[in-house]
Amino acid sequence: GEHVIESPRKNGMGWPEDLARYARISSAGTPLVRLPVRFLKLNDTVVWAAPVELFCEIAMRVRADSPFANTFYFGYTNGWFGYLPTARAFEEGGYEPNTSVFTGQVERDLTEGVITFLQGLR
Repeated sequence: GEHVIESPRKNGMGWPEDLARYARISSAGTPLVRLPVRFLKLNDTVVWAAPVELFCEIAMRVRADSPFANTFYFGYTNGWFGYLPTARAFEEGGYEPNTSVFTGQVERDLTEGVITFLQGLR
């Protein structure tokens, strides 16, 4: 199945017209990225995937909090929205956070959204 997780888009970052369905403006006027996350459950194993280069700390946190015995993340699936760094990486700066369309809030939004979805699959 697919679950869409929304998170703020960094100010000043454009968005390609051909990806318009993956963007939205919140009621408060904040530009959002609509990140499609896909899930495949096989017995006590779940695979989750997103079109981003995810920092490993996030995938490891999801695995640790997953209700499944085996939880695996696959990146670069069904497209690529760029880097999805941790909140700490955004604070530290560097290439990946500077070029990411996301903000430091994305780690929390993605982690909570994925874990909540996984608990519902159980």
